[in-house]
Amino acid sequence: ETWGFADEAFDEPEVGRLTVDALPGASTAADTADVLVAGAGTSGMVAAIVAAERGLRTVCLEPHADPGGARTVGGVARFWFGRWPPFARAWEADVQRAVRAEGFCVAQALLDRAERAGVVRLPGTAACGVATGAGRVRGVFAVTPDGLARFDADAVIDATGDGDLAAFAGAPYTWGSGRDELTLWHSFGSFHEGRDEASRHFHSVADVRSLWDATRAMIVGRRQPGIFGAAEYPQPYLAPRESRHLRGPAPVTYLDVLMHRRPADTVAVARSNVDIKGLASSDAALAGFVERDYLGNHDCGIPWSALLPEGLDNLCVAGKAYAATHDALSMARMQGDLMALGAVAGVAAAHARGATSSFRGVEGGRLQAELLAVGVLQPGDLGPGADRGIPDAEEAAGLASRLAVGPLPLPDHAALLSAGTVARTALEAAFDPGDSSAETMGRALCLLDSTAAVPALR
Repeated sequence: ETWGFADEAFDEPEVGRLTVDALPGASTAADTADVLVAGAGTSGMVAAIVAAERGLRTVCLEPHADPGGARTVGGVARFWFGRWPPFARAWEADVQRAVRAEGFCVAQALLDRAERAGVVRLPGTAACGVATGAGRVRGVFAVTPDGLARFDADAVIDATGDGDLAAFAGAPYTWGSGRDELTLWHSFGSFHEGRDEASRHFHSVADVRSLWDATRAMIVGRRQPGIFGAAEYPQPYLAPRESRHLRGPAPVTYLDVLMHRRPADTVAVARSNVDIKGLASSDAALAGFVERDYLGNHDCGIPWSALLPEGLDNLCVAGKAYAATHDALSMARMQGDLMALGAVAGVAAAHARGATSSFRGVEGGRLQAELLAVGVLQPGDLGPGADRGIPDAEEAAGLASRLAVGPLPLPDHAALLSAGTVARTALEAAFDPGDSSAETMGRALCLLDSTAAVPALR
């Protein structure tokens, strides 16, 4: 068995590694847990409740006193965009009924539902390491109010929001932009008494892996007045819009978003505008193929494979650390969509129990069928015609010919660029430096590693 208490992919000068000489045995609370959820935020609270409502003995670790994540301790009380499938709408209606009928705040409403479902929730408990062996997470270490503890479970859902457990276990990931590791701006502010939306600011990025940078971001944040002016109560949670992205075989990309892709293993569909909150970094965006309608929404499928860290059978990631590129996450990160991903993880945990607690052993068709039944997926999300797919040579030639005589809609541009060498061949055949479209076609060819149009762009 191997213990991991650090993200070995991140090396910060002058900061030592955590060393532990002796470790406790499994905690009583989790001795017989079917599933452990690390994080009770936007995705984690949903994952824990959905798993418990399916009869799984569920333990949920949460570093803060209140559940809810970005919506509560993160101070983003209003919802922005997101698709809101039937599951998410019903979930929110249940929360609002408790708020109206019982006089609860949102955090209390979530706690009430978790208690009714039978979730063992441990507040003030921050996951800080993992025990791994034979491709599985065998235990999760956490700092609790009573000291260091170990929690064992058959299946583990990493809902930390930052892919912490996956990183502790050595799963590969990318951070922010693939070019320079810059992320979307973080959110950190303060609360006015009686107001559940924080006075947030849009100041800078923050690397929450770094003790130095996270501390800097908190200090700077508390000096900012925020959108509602200086407030009395500091926000307890620095909410990064972006941090780690799992490295997977088919991450969600910016072109996938613009094409409205639906991979065959789609388990949720996100919807939002492309709100980069910082700097775009994808080749397509830098080549000028950008969405200029700030409020234009795009739907994009999130595949099951994007939630599974490499090399780990019984760990699933719920929340924004799924496999996606920086520019894609600028769209596919809204609270309604992350609630849906929490439900995916909770349902999948029940399926994993019948597959020797292996998320990789979950049969995709059965998982999708239940997600359709509970309203996470909707009719039309799957099956023939749901996914446009990558153009073949004939379609690419047609798109290139249309581009030669005038602009294409952005989804068609994205589809053409996604075709790689097939698109390059088609564009080279259709390119004429004397056409009015020469510049646009030239940028596309450069993006596809062709030098055919370089003289026309000088």
